Amino acid sequence: MNEALLTLHLSGAVGATLYRRLLQRFGSPETAVKASRRDLEQVPGIGPVTSKAIAEAAARQPAAALHWIS
Repeated sequence: MNEALLTLHLSGAVGATLYRRLLQRFGSPETAVKASRRDLEQVPGIGPVTSKAIAEAAARQPAAALHWIS
């Protein structure tokens, strides 16, 4: 599983629609999770709460979560 995709999922704020919009704007999940909150908020449907959730999820170590899943 892609670590950046897992990060977006674990944020608890990104569903299918926002995921598609993030991919349209940034091109990949990896680029999206590295984006600044300001850049994230340029995506329709993402405001301060959602950008904060994504940034906080990106700051955590999703690879550690993968260890428990596999």
